[in-house]
Amino acid sequence: MISYGNHVPGRDKFQLWTSDELEADRKRSADIFRDERLTEETQEYHDRFDKNRDLVDALLAETRDLRDLSVLDPPTLAKREFLKPFRYIAGPPISEGDLQEVTGLSSVSEKEIRNNFEARDIIVQVIYDGHDRSRFPWIGHDYEPDEHETTAAALATAALMSANDSEVARKAKQRAKVEKFCKGLEERGFEKVKSRKIQRREDLPGPGQFCGRASIKDGDKGGQADFVIRRWDGLAVPVECKSSSTELNSHKRIFVETVPRAEGWKEILGSSTVSAAILAGPYAINDLQDAQTRGLAIWWFHDLSVAYDFLAKG
Repeated sequence: MISYGNHVPGRDKFQLWTSDELEADRKRSADIFRDERLTEETQEYHDRFDKNRDLVDALLAETRDLRDLSVLDPPTLAKREFLKPFRYIAGPPISEGDLQEVTGLSSVSEKEIRNNFEARDIIVQVIYDGHDRSRFPWIGHDYEPDEHETTAAALATAALMSANDSEVARKAKQRAKVEKFCKGLEERGFEKVKSRKIQRREDLPGPGQFCGRASIKDGDKGGQADFVIRRWDGLAVPVECKSSSTELNSHKRIFVETVPRAEGWKEILGSSTVSAAILAGPYAINDLQDAQTRGLAIWWFHDLSVAYDFLAKG
């Protein structure tokens, strides 16, 4: 049986789920997470690994097992098939964003590196100085590695690259879920408008509109919302989209990243506001129960009809 929150005016009520309903949805969400991870491992990881192993092998062949980095001239290093595995020579591997920061370059884009010998020299020196001495013990020493050493280094490097690629792919899948929600809003007549900073109700999208990546902040209160949706009756609905990988992780997702912001949003925007979270992955039942008693509407990516039904009211 569904009960309704009585902490907000009548038209602002959202579904307050029973323990049994929360338990059923959280189990369903965890099952979907588990199925996605198991399917991903068999269908995608090994393909990524094979491609990355080819990239590492090509880099080692081009540079005589990294003993001749002078062949990595700007046009060569700029190619993604060389720069990507080259970043993973470092221990730990270095992302493009971090590489830009530690080198002090304005960009590490292909265009920038291709035409900039100074950028090339800086990048090569940073990676060389920070190379992983466990995977590449011969770098900096005057000896030629044997086949066992280069094979082990290539396998380990390809594995590191593939693990990171998997994380990137998982984030892309989560973004796809968010985009699906956004498309569903438009199919139901909502108009998407530009992102904005919101410090008072006058800054909100108009009735029947929504925007992404909105900052609802006043001093230490509030924070950025993934979406701010305005029902046709004027109700403001800031939304956080969260994906959790474990029940322990879910506590951080809800009580560190979402509930404090949600309470701040309502304080900034006033009583005609319902803050919501759309969740994917495993969540602890106690966290879900506590969150909704603190005024957070709980929705799930595996059943967006509940969100759409609420937003269509008014």
